[in-house]
Amino acid sequence: MKIIVIGGSIATHSIVQTLLRYGRDLNITIISEESDIFYSKCLLTYLLGKEIEEKELFFGSVGQLNGRVKLYSNTKAIAIDGQNKKVICDNGLSFDYDRLVIATGADPIKPSYCKEENRVFTVRYKNDIAKIEKHLKNRAVVIGGGYVGLKTAFSLVRRNIDTTVIISSQYPLSVTADEETGKTIEKELNQMGIKTITRCDVREIAPKNDNIKICLTSGDEISADLCIVGKGVKPRTELLSNSSVSVNVGIPVNQYLQTSDPDIFAIGDCAETYDIVREDNYLNAIWPNAVEQAYYAALNILGRNVSYAGSVLMNSIKTDQFHLITAGILKGDGVTLYEHRNSSKNQYRKIALKNGRLVGLAFFNNPEDAGFYVNLVKKGGMFVDKPLEFLEKADIRSVYYRPFR
Repeated sequence: MKIIVIGGSIATHSIVQTLLRYGRDLNITIISEESDIFYSKCLLTYLLGKEIEEKELFFGSVGQLNGRVKLYSNTKAIAIDGQNKKVICDNGLSFDYDRLVIATGADPIKPSYCKEENRVFTVRYKNDIAKIEKHLKNRAVVIGGGYVGLKTAFSLVRRNIDTTVIISSQYPLSVTADEETGKTIEKELNQMGIKTITRCDVREIAPKNDNIKICLTSGDEISADLCIVGKGVKPRTELLSNSSVSVNVGIPVNQYLQTSDPDIFAIGDCAETYDIVREDNYLNAIWPNAVEQAYYAALNILGRNVSYAGSVLMNSIKTDQFHLITAGILKGDGVTLYEHRNSSKNQYRKIALKNGRLVGLAFFNNPEDAGFYVNLVKKGGMFVDKPLEFLEKADIRSVYYRPFR
């Protein structure tokens, strides 16, 4: 069987490893437009903060696959001919396949002012860090109050860089966290020396002598060495623009990780999979989900017909002063929050219920039991009879299950 995998991150690594473990007589080809593959994008902010060395980014190599996989790096797939089962690349190469896996990941969202010539960068690929290092001196501005933006700001302040975060919403982490959690994080950031400007956005960025001038919608201006944009990511789906494969924001897949073309699979940050708490397809672009999806997709390529139960969104940020873990959803119609606090330790546990069902959590400075609760969120059918008692004691006798879906 000829299998082509497009992409070079953890989803690709995981699916190839699983295919090799369980499959026989496979002809596997990886196509990646990057020169380096199998490195962790999750660790790039740690590289920026000089907490790790570049070699620590890598979690695998093609050499470890013992010659059983062909790699075409610096090669961009530009079109898919599903009828003839071919992948066409920008260098004139084309490849036949029996099964195709789209693991193209996601690109950072870049507003119109995000131009490298103006010293405005993103943190998504290994080469981004080298570009930032060329201009980083004393002061930086981070645009975006999501997890990537906050991790970037923390990495900078660790290096004694004067750091300001511009957040268009009312508080940090507004997409995933409730207002109280977001306000708590903002307070912690300020105590660390990270300035935050909320309810404000960027109107224009332009070079000014040795610095850049950042003009805000409030009318204020900030000078800095450079600016780093962390406004989220968008799935890379342009490869499918002229194909027969259906595309929404991402690439919708069924429980077998198949796209609308049953011979084409999608996994990782580009795939819209079933969300357990939302009970609909959604983009949950995080490392653990990519690994799980790769495993199930590999089994189904090999004919096992094993259903992927679905995913939930999970995130974590840990600094020298605080540790926040979130999962599922924490706000929305019909969502009710319950919390248990330990003020003396600056801790709290918070769960979200919808129609009595556990759909989300936020644990602040209390990581010890978070894994237990995250697993309950991922079960999807968990009802909580006594939420406050459940939060305080994690007494599983106060809950009951219903069959998944």
